Amino acid sequence: MGDQPGASVTDVIGRIWELDNLYVVGPAVLPTMGSPNPMLSGVALSRRTAERLITPPTVAKVDAGFDYLFDGTEKTFQRWRAAGPGSFALVDRLLIAQPGLPANVDGVSVPVGAHSVFVYAAEAFNDFTLRLQFRLAGPVGTSGKPIDNSGVFLRFHAPHTKGPDLPTNADPALSQNVASDAAWVAAYTGFEIQIDENGAPDGADKHRTGAVYNVPTGAGGLQNFIGAPALKSGDWNDMEITVRQHRYTVSINGQQTTDFTNPRNDLVTDAPGLPLKMRGLPAGEDPLSGFIGVQAHTSNVAFKNIRIKRL
Repeated sequence: MGDQPGASVTDVIGRIWELDNLYVVGPAVLPTMGSPNPMLSGVALSRRTAERLITPPTVAKVDAGFDYLFDGTEKTFQRWRAAGPGSFALVDRLLIAQPGLPANVDGVSVPVGAHSVFVYAAEAFNDFTLRLQFRLAGPVGTSGKPIDNSGVFLRFHAPHTKGPDLPTNADPALSQNVASDAAWVAAYTGFEIQIDENGAPDGADKHRTGAVYNVPTGAGGLQNFIGAPALKSGDWNDMEITVRQHRYTVSINGQQTTDFTNPRNDLVTDAPGLPLKMRGLPAGEDPLSGFIGVQAHTSNVAFKNIRIKRL
């Protein structure tokens, strides 16, 4: 490798000087590197050459008034951080959940892991409309529905395992859970818009796709929930969430699924947990709150085109 044909076999990106379309990648272009293992340098050079050869993907124009939180590029992917043992991978311009190892769920083998959240760490939010697309991976269980469990977490406290700022410190049970898995901070301090066609563990409306997870529904409930048409593995679905003050509205594929206004009282809807008055705080009220994330729990649920409009 070099910058002169007379003194090198390839140019600085690995192209053989005498040919227009033949490239050398790997440590072979560094014959004088020395004794240390050249593999890392070889991989880095290979990626560098590939990046020069491949045309960068075109990012679709974002909706008017919206900004991308994730547009399929490495640049926006790097703004997200994992909390919990699972994570997400950037594959083919998609965020794909990596919850854990395969296990038997409803008679089928599917990747499963402890509750984990992939957090957009670059900014916390007040009121907003969030739009995204998600895809269930399946497989289909004995219920006839895809075995996927994921969700979108809204306006939660910055997740970490310990610190004087954590709202969970006053409750030993919550503190113990948070100490073992920082993703529980999102569950305790924010609200989750559920993605689960089976409504695990009991099939209740408050556990189904498009509901605010574990907030009571029906007569005397706090959210007005109407289930969306059944979703299929492999199909892309649109989700839109609007959070204005303490009101949450959700739609799936253009159909509203729930309308919930947080009464901000002492009710605990998911024990052990925090009272509603301590959940879903905007960044303007608590500078350490207001974060947004997506969940890795069961199966390789995928997300794309995550965009937000600040209200």
